[in-house]
Amino acid sequence: MTDRLALFDIDGTLMITRGAGSRCILRACQQVFDSNFQWGPITVGTLDPQIFADLCKHNRIADWQAHHDAYQRAYFDALTDELNQRREDVTLMPGITELLDELTRRDDIRTGIVTGNYRRAVDIKLNAAGIDTGCFDIIACAEDGPDRPALVRFAMDQTQTNHPDRVTVIGDTPRDIECAHANGCRCLAVATGRYDVDQLNAAGADRVLEDLADRDRVMDIFLGR
Repeated sequence: MTDRLALFDIDGTLMITRGAGSRCILRACQQVFDSNFQWGPITVGTLDPQIFADLCKHNRIADWQAHHDAYQRAYFDALTDELNQRREDVTLMPGITELLDELTRRDDIRTGIVTGNYRRAVDIKLNAAGIDTGCFDIIACAEDGPDRPALVRFAMDQTQTNHPDRVTVIGDTPRDIECAHANGCRCLAVATGRYDVDQLNAAGADRVLEDLADRDRVMDIFLGR
């Protein structure tokens, strides 16, 4: 066995929800505060607690921590309701089902998730997409570190992975590339989100693919070929 590790982002990489997350975030904020609460500038790849903090700052709310628990409850309820009612908006990216099935059968590559989502939101989204969380050896999410690089370190520590060059972070944004390289890991970037192949190459990804549909090619990348 080897200690290779493949760490997947969720939104834009494994699946899309056609804006459900953003809609539910705003809905939850308006429930906790009032209907005048406005959306603001958000950086793609930011952890969920930081998104809430940034939106509160945009709306001139200084004590966001005091409202965080109430916001989370409202957000999880809104996300569950929306994804249940609009299952047609939940779409797996090309090749994901087959790729995860292949990884589950292998013993030379461990799999995990690194995401800025809250842990409960991970469960809600993957359940809506029909992805079994049990196929992942580790799920590193918003509660496990202050930023995305810390989440990669958490995943490596939890799986006792000691060789960063054997770790591949799979994501669709420059943030995924940054968090991989901050830990000495490689990044396979996929143009299934809002960034195209040229933009991901310019951001410094080690490998860039249109999507993950070519399972053999993806496995070769994971194995360092």
